Amino acid sequence: MDNYSIYQPNKKKSNLLLYKKFFKLLGIIVICGFLFLNIRTAGGQENKNLEYQDFQPAKQGEEIPNYPMVIECLSIMNKTELSPASIYQIHSKPATQQYDLMILLVHDLSAYFYGFTNNFQEVDLLATFPNATINDVKVLISEKENQIHLWSQAPFSAMEQEVVLGWDGKDLIEKFRKHSDPSLEVLELQKRYIENGEWDKVVVPEELNLQYPNFYSDFNQMGIFALKRAHQIALEKYKNKSLLEAVEVMEWGIHFYFNAYPYSKTHSEIIFNLQNIENFSAEDLANFYLTPIESFSLEEITLYLNDYGFFLSEVNQNQKAKPILQKVIEFNTNRVVVYINIGDVCWNLGEQEKAREYYQKYVELLGADNPRIPTRVKERIGMKN
Repeated sequence: MDNYSIYQPNKKKSNLLLYKKFFKLLGIIVICGFLFLNIRTAGGQENKNLEYQDFQPAKQGEEIPNYPMVIECLSIMNKTELSPASIYQIHSKPATQQYDLMILLVHDLSAYFYGFTNNFQEVDLLATFPNATINDVKVLISEKENQIHLWSQAPFSAMEQEVVLGWDGKDLIEKFRKHSDPSLEVLELQKRYIENGEWDKVVVPEELNLQYPNFYSDFNQMGIFALKRAHQIALEKYKNKSLLEAVEVMEWGIHFYFNAYPYSKTHSEIIFNLQNIENFSAEDLANFYLTPIESFSLEEITLYLNDYGFFLSEVNQNQKAKPILQKVIEFNTNRVVVYINIGDVCWNLGEQEKAREYYQKYVELLGADNPRIPTRVKERIGMKN
């Protein structure tokens, strides 16, 4: 009992201390919250200031006052002949009060800030900023409230860079930088659609309206990638017993491949589709595209056509499968598996004698003692097991 009476007041004191600590911690949390909100608000205001759409285009080249004298001075200082397209008039305070004219020169991918005095007879280099552009030729410059926005586009591609520089009276300070590539973004999106099998969202390359499309390997290989991926998905569908879907996927892939680049085909007057495949020769397909980077070899094409014909036979579309498989034989007479595939197709169509001829060729190429020869083939041609 005595021990208990001594312990009780200490417990109350301990609880009181805990309450004080709790309220103190709560106060700190509230203060931090206000600070965080203020920082976010300030950050939002700073980002708002970097909205370059409101910037005003700077005067360029021969538009600026006393341009001949200006370009002569700058050319001497930089020891090179300068283009009018690389010289811009800038209005920045407090430098505006000290100089008759201020110039931003874009040269060697960098920005140089100059001030002219004494009727353009004297010039000072105020600041230099490296990595200001990605292309000296394609540059647009605008300014607003001591901030300079530089846009440039890389040579022969759609890659863009935007840089916002602030002038503090002494230095050019980077406020914002962004790289983007609209063409690459579109191609990556198309590639994801193909990868995911979202065929309804995939656009034929010629209809994408990209800037500098041939700069991008993804564009030049889009037809190849589409048929390869369609074949992979079709095999997965087949393994999962989704036979009709396997056929549909292969039809999409083949159609896309042969129609992806109609302007680059050597036989542009011939429109390829699976219904007119009988009109195509091996030479037509082997030389279907002008550039090899866009096309499969004839051997690869026969692989995809053979598997497509096989999937058709698996869903009892034998009449449709037969001309496809006949073309595979025409394109590649040594492709072993096509002979059993077309043999099965002919057998299902009631053409037993023709089927036996194909089966015999299959056995000949594979080897009569090969254990992989199916029982049905042996029975149909009278082979001993």
